[in-house]
Amino acid sequence: MVKLNHVIFILLFTDLLYGAKHVCLQYENQRDYRGNINRTNSGKVCQKWTEQTPHAHRRTEQNYPNKGLGDHNYCRNPDDEAKAWCYTTDPNSRWEYCPVQQCNFDMEVCRKRGQRL
Repeated sequence: MVKLNHVIFILLFTDLLYGAKHVCLQYENQRDYRGNINRTNSGKVCQKWTEQTPHAHRRTEQNYPNKGLGDHNYCRNPDDEAKAWCYTTDPNSRWEYCPVQQCNFDMEVCRKRGQRL
């Protein structure tokens, strides 16, 4: 990894199975992940952040502004967990981590792809 100004920049390559794209990340714990992965590591579908069923929660856009939450079911990390996660639509499984993969890269590669940091 390239360490610049005490921040680790990471290029994220996500599995095409989840319809995601290349995304530039600034933090190792994926708190700035804004991709469109909407399934967990075990393949469970994510619950929309705006819904309270099957799992009621306080991780809302109002309670966690500027954390990428909203009317979608994409994986996010609003509360600084170890990595991106989501509530699941499975009533027997409240939440799970998501398959957001990380790898080393040169920051210029990210910029050349037109990603915003």
